[in-house]
Amino acid sequence: MKTAFLRFTPVLLLAGCAVGPDYQSPEFDEATPFAAASSAASEESFPLDWWGQINDPVLQDLLRVAAEQNLDLKIAAARLREARAGVQAAGAANLPRLGAGGTATRQRLSENSPTLPPLPPGAAFPLQTDVYQAGFDAGWEIDLFGGNRRASEAATARFQAAVASVDDALDTVLAEVALNYVELRSLQQRAANVRRSIELQAETLKLVESLRDAGLAGDLEVSQARAQWLATQASLPGLIAGVDQRTFQIDVLLGTAPGTSLNLRDNNPTLPELPAEAFFRLPADVLRQRPDVRAIERTLAAETAEIGQAWSDLLPKFSLTGGFAVESGESNDLFTTASRTWSFGPGVQWAIFEGGRIRANIAAQTAQADGARATYEQVVLRALQEVDSAWVAHHQERQTAAHLTATVTEQQRTLELANTLYREGLSPLRDVLDAEARLIVAQNQLVESTARTWTTFIRLYKAMGGSS
Repeated sequence: MKTAFLRFTPVLLLAGCAVGPDYQSPEFDEATPFAAASSAASEESFPLDWWGQINDPVLQDLLRVAAEQNLDLKIAAARLREARAGVQAAGAANLPRLGAGGTATRQRLSENSPTLPPLPPGAAFPLQTDVYQAGFDAGWEIDLFGGNRRASEAATARFQAAVASVDDALDTVLAEVALNYVELRSLQQRAANVRRSIELQAETLKLVESLRDAGLAGDLEVSQARAQWLATQASLPGLIAGVDQRTFQIDVLLGTAPGTSLNLRDNNPTLPELPAEAFFRLPADVLRQRPDVRAIERTLAAETAEIGQAWSDLLPKFSLTGGFAVESGESNDLFTTASRTWSFGPGVQWAIFEGGRIRANIAAQTAQADGARATYEQVVLRALQEVDSAWVAHHQERQTAAHLTATVTEQQRTLELANTLYREGLSPLRDVLDAEARLIVAQNQLVESTARTWTTFIRLYKAMGGSS
């Protein structure tokens, strides 16, 4: 036994090497241009906790509940636990195996068995015997060429990818809750604008009717005022339905039954004020914050490690095995010195011929790693495009909202002048009706633009890595 162990020692000393390519994390190009953003960018960093920039307690509470109860997040968390178990299982292959067992059997041999020894005439052979056995056995596969270590490396990388996927799911859920909330408030504000417009048009209708009764206006003007008043009322039910639909969507994102959050309709419909505008530049370290980029990078690392795992099947596998047991035909003698039995020694297995299966598996795994690298590069390019597009959209929408704010102010002045001139008989009713229609259009355009500003703000934060 000692001689066999000494002969096996050089093999043990080589156990530090690992077949297959060593993974090198792709480097980001620090000079990657962002066509629109970089031209006007300052050195100001972009804070990633976008929800912390929103001064709205109702939305803050919705985001908290979604993070705790969303079903997509629970699914992602279950996959994360599965990946963690995979790491533990892969690591166990590098550890020695130890087992214990025992048996107590009664057996009878065939009288016609050819294995029975020849007996003298008149002699009898005990055909029925009892056998008692108890012992331990151990084994350890020497990971000489690193196949098991590559498997553990791949499992760890996939676990890290699962962690990033949970972050990605969290960012997506939080962004969807916020986007639906913004749209909900936008619909509520537009509905409020319509109600105010209905009230103004009702007052105009009463004025025209009183002028008609005094002989200062005709039935045509009354009909025109009533038609516009009725048309404005017709636009209100669709907005109310949209409010309910958004609350239903928010409920699903919160992991609750649709209708649970209908009380949102009773809250203040105004949107919180956006944080002060700033121009942003995206360095490579911010791109690394994106969970989808981190997830595919870790997947690439796992696929690379699995190339080495596949290569290890071409090479011999060495192991140490041993066992110690006690065996006796009598239970009283089982644990005596004479009942001892043991074995120990090295072993080797080598797949000499597999019909090309192993090399085909290596080729397939290499192709998977190549595909993962191409996917990684594609995800990075899309990430760059998303950030650039989101920044441009946010910057331009802020300008649009500023222009629409001025437009609403002017339309309000126009309506006041039109009313004054009409009451004095210096302009037709059509000027008043047109001014009222243009005012409600401008007000709703401003609400929609403000909502889009918030939408682009949230999407910009998500594109830059969200909460990661």
